[in-house]
Amino acid sequence: MSPSNDQLKLAKNGNPFKSVEAAQQFIKAEELNPDIWGTMREGSGWAVAKHSYIVQNKDELLKQSEKRAESEAKAKKMTYHLVRVQPQGNENELDHVPMSLNGVELRIMRGDEGILPDNFIDLLGDACHTNWVKSDDPEQPVKDGGKISRFPFSIIREATEAEYLEMLQSGNKMTKEAIERRQKQSV
Repeated sequence: MSPSNDQLKLAKNGNPFKSVEAAQQFIKAEELNPDIWGTMREGSGWAVAKHSYIVQNKDELLKQSEKRAESEAKAKKMTYHLVRVQPQGNENELDHVPMSLNGVELRIMRGDEGILPDNFIDLLGDACHTNWVKSDDPEQPVKDGGKISRFPFSIIREATEAEYLEMLQSGNKMTKEAIERRQKQSV
């Protein structure tokens, strides 16, 4: 399947567009009719193609898309890091950091160190709230003063998957305390 230039268009350098937005801007800039032209994934980026081309080649395009997704998943190998979450700032804050992603739940006690996969580190980094500040503008009495991290943390070092799994096996402080209580009660 090698389309002609009248069916599929790439960026001027011959490579796919870096984003779907760039491909859409190309459609507008070239004054292509959006009823005839649309965007589609191409390699590691995006292309502009006629809707008829996309429909006629949908099975082949779907196979290419699945292969690309598999190779991208293999390329993005999970990494792990030892992190330290700052202690609670006041008694109103939780003493632990609850995290849940795709059905997996993890907790780290604030002030403690723990090993997290990179997707949970991304989750921690995204946990923030907006700092609203007073404005001198009477039409807008408050304005966005920036983002504040809910759970500030530091990455200490890279860790291994074995260390992460060992940490999960040993449990966190709450799990260890519960085990100790049960052991004392059974004696």
